Amino acid sequence: MDTTLQAVLIGAVSGSIGYWFSTFSVQPILRYKNIRNQVLIDFVYFAQVVNAEGLNDEMQKLHHERILANRKASAELNAAIAKLSFWYSRFLKAKKLNPI
Repeated sequence: MDTTLQAVLIGAVSGSIGYWFSTFSVQPILRYKNIRNQVLIDFVYFAQVVNAEGLNDEMQKLHHERILANRKASAELNAAIAKLSFWYSRFLKAKKLNPI
């Protein structure tokens, strides 16, 4: 087989493997980490208005918006966890960071 053809085949196979790995392994991990960080940020903001009883209307509205944001982020986080690869889920469990 010609060396040029071998180089092309090796390049095509390597590119396909790299694309597969980045699409199905790395992107879900990055998405999970971004959403997890957003949830942590939302919790910090939510801690500012934990009990909206007796506060003005603006603070009660802010409290309600933060509750909705936490619910949305929780749903997104569950979806991101479902897309994590098997090996990364095992890695998280080994570090005692069970995402579920």
